[in-house]
Amino acid sequence: MDFKKFAKSQDGFWFRDSRGSNDFKDAKTFVIVGTPCANIAMLRADYVAMTGLHPVDKDPAFAAFVDRHILATVMQCFGRKAGDRFNQGDVIYFLSDFDLGDISHTLIKSGDITPDAMSNLELLQLKVSQVINSVTDGGFDLLNASERQLCAYFGIKRGVLLYHFDWIKLLLDNLYNQLIHSFNENLHSLTEPSDLGLVDLWAGVTELFLSENLPIKDTLVGIFEFFSEHIPNYLHSYVLARLSAESRHKLFSTLAVLAVNE
Repeated sequence: MDFKKFAKSQDGFWFRDSRGSNDFKDAKTFVIVGTPCANIAMLRADYVAMTGLHPVDKDPAFAAFVDRHILATVMQCFGRKAGDRFNQGDVIYFLSDFDLGDISHTLIKSGDITPDAMSNLELLQLKVSQVINSVTDGGFDLLNASERQLCAYFGIKRGVLLYHFDWIKLLLDNLYNQLIHSFNENLHSLTEPSDLGLVDLWAGVTELFLSENLPIKDTLVGIFEFFSEHIPNYLHSYVLARLSAESRHKLFSTLAVLAVNE
């Protein structure tokens, strides 16, 4: 069941087949797509006729009226496979963010089915949690570790971490803005051949390095070496801009373990 605009010839349409139809009574799997909200102007007219009230912008009473109408439409649609027509093993999938209230159901987030359906924030949280879990699985309690314990585990001197944390934080902020808000810093065009050469070189080296499946300790060592010893701070943003989204995710999630307790 889908909206007419998107449905194929063999599919049912909302408001045509979602009530008073027996076409789907023998279906074993019933997939219902979208939130069936009728024309708002029509619903507003019905609301005025029934209550004598004219809804204002963001009127909670009118919003509740619309939700009840949607829920009634959804329940009618479920009825195409409910009651005596619903047999053991039959499944109804309702693809929507509409709250089904007291109707018995199991809520599944789209991101739980495939990472491709995750929001930018959910995907970044997944990447970071995977890194944290990999450290935890190795026997180190990353979330409750002190700064000294963190440095000892990763083999980084505490003074070195404190010295470099300014550029680490800026790098994390930059990556977060790019990955979550799709915000790219308005970078001025580089004109110095030496700068252009460094960006070309280290963007390629960093991309290749981050594509390797290395232990997190080795990855951190490489990142520290690249961004603290070889890539000047003023070129960090230019290198990040050249990296793939996958490499940016890995760079962020790896560096984030150093800031998890900040």
